[in-house]
Amino acid sequence: MRLVDLALQRLLQSLGVLEHTEFYCFEPPNLLGASTHEILYRSILDMDDPGTYDAILIWGDFIITKWYLEKMAAAMAGTRRMRREAVREALLRRVLLRDLPPESLGRVVLFGQNIFLDKQAIFRDEPYLGAFRKLLTHARVARLRDPVSAWCAAEITGQPPGRFAGVDPALLIGLIDPPQAPPTAGKNQPSSRVGIFLDRTNCSLLTRLTLSLALRLAGGLQPLWIPWFPPIRSPSILSRAIFGIRHSARPTTLMDYLDTVRGCRFIISDAYHLCLTAWAQGVPALSIGRGAQKFKSTVSDKKKEVFYLSHHLDELYVFCDSPLSNILRGRIRRAMALATDPNIGHEVRKRLMVMAEENFVTVQTALMDILRTQRPGQGRVQ
Repeated sequence: MRLVDLALQRLLQSLGVLEHTEFYCFEPPNLLGASTHEILYRSILDMDDPGTYDAILIWGDFIITKWYLEKMAAAMAGTRRMRREAVREALLRRVLLRDLPPESLGRVVLFGQNIFLDKQAIFRDEPYLGAFRKLLTHARVARLRDPVSAWCAAEITGQPPGRFAGVDPALLIGLIDPPQAPPTAGKNQPSSRVGIFLDRTNCSLLTRLTLSLALRLAGGLQPLWIPWFPPIRSPSILSRAIFGIRHSARPTTLMDYLDTVRGCRFIISDAYHLCLTAWAQGVPALSIGRGAQKFKSTVSDKKKEVFYLSHHLDELYVFCDSPLSNILRGRIRRAMALATDPNIGHEVRKRLMVMAEENFVTVQTALMDILRTQRPGQGRVQ
């Protein structure tokens, strides 16, 4: 996700090591347009011996899970014309750093991972589990993005779950690029714009109609479609008709996206990172998801549900697979009332930023200490 990468860029800039950092990912090499810098990613299979780096930062998402490593091993085996098992071995060495001794793992920082989508199969895969446990145990810092993942790491390592308690890297944007003022349309009038993006979840028609009715009853609100990154550019005909969407935002840069979100009174979306970005900017976000969905993809609704539960926001999370219950129990009406509360965005952001700042300082300090110890003034980061 691009804002996660932007947070990484800003962290490295704050340390003065961006120019000395090599970036790797699973997919084919690509350029990420992030503010003023373009980050060149290379394939993880082309990475040098991990032992040659002064510091290694493993940043965000599912990349250390068995599920994701298996998925990418299969995909990369096809593009590289290699045996799947050979790719898996290479990923264990380069991602989980399996061959590094425990003392060398003290040069490693993990931040922002989600690991709770792995199943019981990890306990029957000793090559993976052994490398995974060693990495989590001996890394200088291992901060995962949610409390469920922290608890899973504690079960695997036998260490206290608090050691692994972190935040999603996207929340750091609220710390690094904070909002300058509450969103307003006039001198003392709150913005009337409601940012909408519904494209990730198969949301029932009845839920959409109920949301639309609640918006209309609130009065004076103007729906604005936010195309949450390509290829989605315009709302569907159905969304236009139901929500009365007449305008679409046209952000072209990451900062345009942030400014668009900041200019909204609140957000309605089924996109995980749009909701997180909104809260980090002090803008309330009413999120939509399926309660009965199993965690089986990188865009699973469970990520949203866990985030909202973890921050006392479950009243603003609407399960779209129980539309009749939502109507009978007035859940969407109450969620809309909370979303339009002029104070809730600021209050939630304040709490989130306390956690984000502690995590940012922890990661920043750890990397500074590692680089200072290894080769003062000549740090090479991966």
